Amino acid sequence: MILSDQAVAMPEHKETQTVDARTRRTKNWWEPMFEPCAPTQLRVSDWCFEHNTGPEKTSFKSENFPSVNDMKIDEVKFNRCDFEGDFETKIIFKNCIFDLCDFGLSTFVSTKFTNCTFIRCSFSQCTLKNCEFRDCNYQRIHFSGNETEIPGTMINKPSDFVFGGEAFTDHLPEGVSARYQRFRFLETRSNFSRSLLANLQLEGSEDTYYDCVKTATICEDKARIGKSWQLFDSAMDFKTKKRYLDRSLGVVSGLSGVLSAWVSLQVLRGIGWLNGWGSNISRVLLFGFLLISFLAVAYNCFYKIGWIDSYVKSMEIFFLFGYTNYSEFGRQDFYMVFLNAMFGVSWFAVAIPTIVNRLTRARG
Repeated sequence: MILSDQAVAMPEHKETQTVDARTRRTKNWWEPMFEPCAPTQLRVSDWCFEHNTGPEKTSFKSENFPSVNDMKIDEVKFNRCDFEGDFETKIIFKNCIFDLCDFGLSTFVSTKFTNCTFIRCSFSQCTLKNCEFRDCNYQRIHFSGNETEIPGTMINKPSDFVFGGEAFTDHLPEGVSARYQRFRFLETRSNFSRSLLANLQLEGSEDTYYDCVKTATICEDKARIGKSWQLFDSAMDFKTKKRYLDRSLGVVSGLSGVLSAWVSLQVLRGIGWLNGWGSNISRVLLFGFLLISFLAVAYNCFYKIGWIDSYVKSMEIFFLFGYTNYSEFGRQDFYMVFLNAMFGVSWFAVAIPTIVNRLTRARG
């Protein structure tokens, strides 16, 4: 179904024309739409969907786009279709399904995708300028960290888009490691998520922005893990000649890098859960109250201090204004007091930046 804001006659349905399929489908084994027996000829579309809601093996070129100010395409299923050219007219795709479609080598300006599903589609070497992806679903898609350009583009579910991406290893040529391809895509995903985060500093809702903060942070540490694993794999490759010292240093450096990045990722995930990756003040405050209560119970149970005095002591130490009153070494509860203070310092390290961030409305 297709709608336009102008009563411009759509081109009449012409005799079916064909065009040579782009070699991306037959040579780019790392792309999701790659097929060893991909079609060599694609039908050329006239962009008329009135009697064609399921185009298959079709080329959609900008040069064949009708002369309208904007176009709405609703509930159309595109299968093995290529989009090619500069689409500067505003297009709205709604409730559409794109299966094994290629958006590469094309430019879309102010295009909107609403409630669409992308299955094994490629956005590599694609420019999306001031576009919008809203409430879409992404399954095994592909994009490039450097060649997928998204200036001004808003994706309201950034984590779904980024983690919907995948390194494809179904048709690896001889000598290419599947493990290496997956590690490389971790870096691609990290680069792309940073570009998307830069966009969302000015575009989109608060929830969308902080979801992207979470996504970019996780992707960055996973990329570090991938790089360290590559260093380890290189050191353990006994097919190459290396000095024993260089190989040993590579193993130690790789494993230490993996451990360091993994610990960093777990710490950031824990803190991110606590403050909603910078957006949730109430959860931080509730967690602080629960810590104070837990420590008060400990004082009451282990040191037989009254409930009111336990809470007062717990709060004084937690907020650090009464720590020196209880920090004398040799006291029976010295280590408990020290632990109480450490909990308080850790809570402050999370709570204060979160509160300041929300009060100043600064995203980051």
